[in-house]
Amino acid sequence: MKQKLPLLMLLIITLCLLLNSQAEALGSGRVDGYANAFLTGSAAQPVGVDVAVVPDMNGDGYDELAIGASSPNRVYVILGGPDGWGLNLRLATTPSVIVYTGDNVGDLAGYGVAGVGDVNGDGFGDLLVGAPFNDLAGNNAGAVYVVLGGATLASSNLGTFPIFIGEVAGDEAGRTVAPAGDVNGDGFQDMLVGVMNHDAPVSNAGAVYLILGGSSISSGSLGSRIKYTGEAVNDFAGSSIDAAGDVNGDGYMDFVVGAPQNDDGANQGGSAYIILGSASPASGSLGSHLQYASNISFNAAGQEVSGAGDFNGDGYADVAVSAAGASAAVYLIWGSATPISSPLTGGISYSGAHGNNTLSQAKYLAYAGDINADGYGDILIGAESEISSTGAVYIAYGTPNPVNTTISSLPRLGGAAASDLFGFAVRGNGDVNGDGLADIILSTLGNDEAGNNAGGAYLLFGDQIPLAYRERQRLTPAGNLPAILFDTMGVRVDFSAGALVGGDVTVTRHLYHPCATDIRLQTPIWSIDSPKIGPGTTLDIRFQYTNNQIAGMNEANLRVWTRPIGQPCAPWVQVPVSLVNPATNQITVLGYTDQGQFTLGDSQPSPTSIQELNLGVAGHRPPVYWGLALLTFTFITGVVLKPVVRHWRGRDLGE
Repeated sequence: MKQKLPLLMLLIITLCLLLNSQAEALGSGRVDGYANAFLTGSAAQPVGVDVAVVPDMNGDGYDELAIGASSPNRVYVILGGPDGWGLNLRLATTPSVIVYTGDNVGDLAGYGVAGVGDVNGDGFGDLLVGAPFNDLAGNNAGAVYVVLGGATLASSNLGTFPIFIGEVAGDEAGRTVAPAGDVNGDGFQDMLVGVMNHDAPVSNAGAVYLILGGSSISSGSLGSRIKYTGEAVNDFAGSSIDAAGDVNGDGYMDFVVGAPQNDDGANQGGSAYIILGSASPASGSLGSHLQYASNISFNAAGQEVSGAGDFNGDGYADVAVSAAGASAAVYLIWGSATPISSPLTGGISYSGAHGNNTLSQAKYLAYAGDINADGYGDILIGAESEISSTGAVYIAYGTPNPVNTTISSLPRLGGAAASDLFGFAVRGNGDVNGDGLADIILSTLGNDEAGNNAGGAYLLFGDQIPLAYRERQRLTPAGNLPAILFDTMGVRVDFSAGALVGGDVTVTRHLYHPCATDIRLQTPIWSIDSPKIGPGTTLDIRFQYTNNQIAGMNEANLRVWTRPIGQPCAPWVQVPVSLVNPATNQITVLGYTDQGQFTLGDSQPSPTSIQELNLGVAGHRPPVYWGLALLTFTFITGVVLKPVVRHWRGRDLGE
């Protein structure tokens, strides 16, 4: 038995490494404590009516973000990259942000935005933008623009791109837009436009248009495209639409359509339809496709629909459907080789209030991608009206054995303040910073940090380990901020009396190096960022440190070093005046005029490595394939070489 113990122990260790190599899931907490960036509008240019992650538009290997701002009639596109954009990015004043403006004042361009992939086969991702009050085909007929990606992106008018206009006045085409995937298998990504007010065949039956991609995208009427119509009066089909992935495993991409007041299962119980892709998709009634109807009256099922990825890991794409009415829940529809129509309420669900129980412009349900890198798809559930409209976003993590539960039992990210409407729009399933993990963007339409109802959106990177402790606090009119403490490591920021009033300050203590993220830090790096910092503003910063954090340094020569936010690998520059108080373990910077990253050192720190905490194994957990390789090696060692070992042991023992 003693001879087998080392092999058994090695197998156990290998298995533990393998099981622990996946990313950690996001936990519950206030969203501004998790967010990697906060993208803000202004009082004059509010943002956040819709958000999107857009497949790489400029071919640099990073996905982009799009944020709709329908009141000022525009869409902001933020280019992805490895360095981020600072903790607070002012969309209207940041030169690197690309702005696409609507053709006419009042078009509400940006009301709907969606990343739709490469629709024309040029290798660049593209963006769909809705303008529901465009009048080209009649009053509020609406329109959608296809913003084509390219190696060089620049701000411009949306009128420079292909446009599809609504069929008749009042259609408001562009309220809902979405990707479809490659529905007909021709290699081009396709697009969806929902028109819930459409009156054919009957009043407010609603409709969905499928715009097929191709090598050339030309402007035209939506009426010339493939159209799927609602079944009955006031079905409002197309109020929500989304790509579903390959639900039946036939190689064609499928999509899902919500009709929240459909009566087929019960009076205004609502329905969701799944349209299976094929080589030759054709116009027709939604009633001729897979239907999942609620049998609960006034349940508004289909108010929001979304793809769910492969939520249960069976190899087929799944679908999520929100019912926000009489028996509120989010239902899961499982993909299979032979899907059939069935009652919506017979499967797995997450019960509880979340969306508004009337027809709403919110886009609160979305496929997140695989946030925690466990191989299962995850979904986001927004609840913008929760707790005095502070709002929340719940995360349902995929699993091979899902069970019925309540939405309130899921991990929850809460909004920052009352009336923030956090969770109004949610999107994911993209990689903005190129780390191979899914990132998500979450709207907070009513947020006031950058001005009254300026709105904004939080960006959260997928990551294997929490990279920072973060706290955001509201500034008082006088400009003084209470101390922000992280255990015994504290920072206090005092703004000058003449500082601009309004906005929050964010202080982050990074656990891992912002540039070389496998390095666990001993000496802290802090980031300080606030919309309050600007011309004429000065601030005093006091850092509190421990003896362990500056071990090996000469405390008398200790200084504060800084570099710009968004440049995590830039050289450190010494702050002109640093006052050290060894008796209290504090160092103070007076009269500083800019935000940035800060650290401590008795000489200039290396850009990529300051005092490093020796944990034995630094950085991320080993990838899954490392564990598999070690497990394979262990098996070969134990099985293949065992007879050889026994032979030589026998010779030693004289057998």
